[in-house]
Order: sequence, then structure tokens, then C-alpha cells
Amino acid sequence: MADEIRQAPEVVARLLTEGRRAIRTAARAISRARPLWVAIAARGTSDHAAVYARYLIEGILGIPVVLVAPSINTVYESRHSWSDGLLISISQSGRSPDLLAVLEAARQRGRPTIAITNDTRSPLADGSDFVIDCLAGVEESVAATKTYVGSLAALASLVEGLNPTVSFDTSSLPEMAQRTLEVSDRWVEDSGVVDSFAAAAGSLTIGRGYNYATALEVALKLIETSRRFSIGYSAADFEHGPMVLAQDGTPVLFIQSPGSMGVRTRPLRQRLVGSGCNVWTVTTEPVSPPNQTLFLPIEVSDEISPIPMVLPGLILAETAARSLGYDPDAPRGLTKVTKTL
Repeated sequence: MADEIRQAPEVVARLLTEGRRAIRTAARAISRARPLWVAIAARGTSDHAAVYARYLIEGILGIPVVLVAPSINTVYESRHSWSDGLLISISQSGRSPDLLAVLEAARQRGRPTIAITNDTRSPLADGSDFVIDCLAGVEESVAATKTYVGSLAALASLVEGLNPTVSFDTSSLPEMAQRTLEVSDRWVEDSGVVDSFAAAAGSLTIGRGYNYATALEVALKLIETSRRFSIGYSAADFEHGPMVLAQDGTPVLFIQSPGSMGVRTRPLRQRLVGSGCNVWTVTTEPVSPPNQTLFLPIEVSDEISPIPMVLPGLILAETAARSLGYDPDAPRGLTKVTKTL
């Protein structure tokens, strides 16, 4: 897992070069289809990539997005109306039967289908009209890391291709990811953040907007590898009830997005510090207390910030697991390919 996290810059660079043709082809297909809405089918880690995709597609392209509930097809045997829709499926393995059932439903109604996967020989890839390969190479750790980052980069590049006037530039992502890894390694080793999360029975991860996906994904990795309860929240949702969880000593990983979203979430971060939570902040702007802040020396727009900003959380989860004596590469009870119906 540690090695695969550190392959993220290489994966992103490869996707933006070798994967560019497939991404452009998929973008042209979406432009021709002119969908009025987009459905995204995913599970687990890929579902968090889907949350990121929703913010990208709705926020930049202005197209409504639905996150599919596969059981509508597989258990309740109901059928969606796919009129004027488009399906994007995200799955590292491309082998889960429930996602394949959603794919078949969309195909039966003649709608365009796009797969984002790390296995171009999978049933999901074979059955989709267009395929974007994450190009992450073999991922041996059960916990998906470099494939998750690859999925995010593929989505950002796809949206960039659909709207060339976007304010972000994906070409800078490999360098930003590398710089983030370098400072994250030092932070995890020296700051005490690992001891804070490893010693607690549970923790919170908080982000908002594009980085809501980051909060969800880091929480999942802490659960998978460290066998500790962790809950990821939107900063907005957290204030609607879950704020009662903000208690003395509770470790919180706060993902403070760049730009206007970061400004909006600062008051919640201050409330958490005031409540006695042990708040650890990942940010592109210096904040206090500096000893519990990971300042990323990068200039990144909010829209693509989840790609570098997830990396410190992944390193934290892997390191915390090892500090507890667990093997982060093979979490108990989990397998690399999960098949659900």
C-alpha cells in the first residue's frame, strides 16, 4: 500500500499522456449525445470517485447527476427511464455483478455508456461503449489507493475535455502530487498525527464540496486498514446534528479546500478546535496551530484539489495501521475484488 500510494504521480502522468486519446474519444461521445442528465454507478472507493464526479459534472458542466442505487435493478427488479441520460460506471476491477446489471439496463435502452476502470479486459469494459483505463498497473494491496487517484484524474481530464474554458489545468497534477507526497511523509513522521488517530477508538474526517469525496475516502481507508471507526462528513452536513460528536480529544482530519470553499469552512474548523477536538488540518494556506497543520506548498484550484489532497490521508491510514501491528496490505475479511448483487 505504501509503495502504491507513492506511485500516484506516475499514474496521473501516464493517464494524462497515454490515456488522453481514450478520454478525448469519450468526451466527443458525450458531446454528441447531449445528455440532459448523467447516472454514475460505483461501489466502495469508486463510489467516492463518483461523489467527486458529481461535483465536477454539475459544477462545471451544469448537467444534473444521479448516483445509481444498483439494487433498484438487482433486488427490486425495477427499471429506470434512461431517456436522454448517460451512464458512467467507475470500478477498479470492473467485475461486480450489480454494476454490470446497471450497465445492461442502460444498454437495453440504447444510452451511451462509459467505463472508468483499471482492467480493460473486465466485463464492465467489454460491455461499455467507451473505456477509460486508469493505467495504474497492478494494484496488489486490497485497499485501493493509486487506482482511486487515477479515477479522479480521469474524471477531471474528461470534464476538462468537455469544457476547454475550465479554470484548472490537469497537466500540473503529477508535480503537485509529488510535492504533496514529500511534505506528507515528513508530517506523518514528525507531527504526532499517527499516534493521535491510532490511540483513539474513532475519528472524524471532514471536507466539503469537491473534497467531500476526500473525507469519505480517507475515513474508509482508516476503517479498512486500522480497524478503527471513522466517519467522513461534509462540513455543511456535520453542523446538522453530528456536531455532537465533537468532543475532547476526538481526532479530526480537516480537509480545508483552497479558495472560497476554504473560507466558508474555516468557522467550523475553529469550532472544532474550541470544542477540544484534536484537529489536524490539510490545507494549501497556513493556519494555526501550525504544529497540527500540513501546509501543502502547491497552487491548486478547488476543482482538482482532491487529487493531491487525498494523499496525506492515505499515508496516515497506512502508517497508523502499521503502528497498531496490522497489515495494511491485507485487511482482515476483505478481498481485492468485491462482488455484490
